[in-house]
Amino acid sequence: MDIIIILSAFVIGFAVGYWRGLHKLAENMLNDPEKFAVLIRQIKKARSEAQLDDDMANGRETVIDVEREQGQYYAYAATGEFLAQGQNFRDMFNTIKKRFPGRSFRINKYNPKLTEEETQKLIKSVFETFGDNAEDQSNQKT
Repeated sequence: MDIIIILSAFVIGFAVGYWRGLHKLAENMLNDPEKFAVLIRQIKKARSEAQLDDDMANGRETVIDVEREQGQYYAYAATGEFLAQGQNFRDMFNTIKKRFPGRSFRINKYNPKLTEEETQKLIKSVFETFGDNAEDQSNQKT
């Protein structure tokens, strides 16, 4: 009988505490939405970094997405994490090589955000920076 009373008190205490926590979270979200938005961005960033670390630990490659904006090239992982930027592809890849030694990346050669000429320069820069280790250069890994 004592165990039922203790178990009931625990369940009721848990339910009340859970409800109060949700109520407090909702109240804080309504009172300061910008602070909550910053928290959400930090959580998303931590998750994407954890995904990259998990990919590396398990030997999986990360696909790099390249964008051009205002004369700069920007490289992002498929998770959305910023990897590097540069005036040209060689600078960008050298930065990636320094920031992530031993990491395995794959460049998507079909990139609608780049022109055909830029795509060819992108592929050429991969070989110049990381070396030609593949018979089929269109499938070159960095």
